Amino acid sequence: MATVKSKTVNPAMTESTVVLLRELVAHLRDNRTELREEWARRITEARLLTAMTKEEIFAEATSVYDNYVEALETGTFEALQAYARNLSERIIPRGVETDEVVGIVLLLRDVLARS
Repeated sequence: MATVKSKTVNPAMTESTVVLLRELVAHLRDNRTELREEWARRITEARLLTAMTKEEIFAEATSVYDNYVEALETGTFEALQAYARNLSERIIPRGVETDEVVGIVLLLRDVLARS
């Protein structure tokens, strides 16, 4: 079974895929500060999550980012799914719309793709 940083991942992954995944995780960890700041800035500029303060947006961006990287590193997505459910339960009652949530996910994809 292949591992990334001593954690079990999908056994069907090739060694080259495991190496690439390990490099991706290292890149995301090494550039954590800049990528989170860029993502939070883009969320604010796009006027998404307007029901939240800039500090709340940055805190949630940090938490989402860290959970995402952890899921990539471990190959387990249950914790990320649980976090996403918890986040939805907290922010939707505050007036955050579904299209805003989709928007922030797409912004994260763009920020990471450009890194």
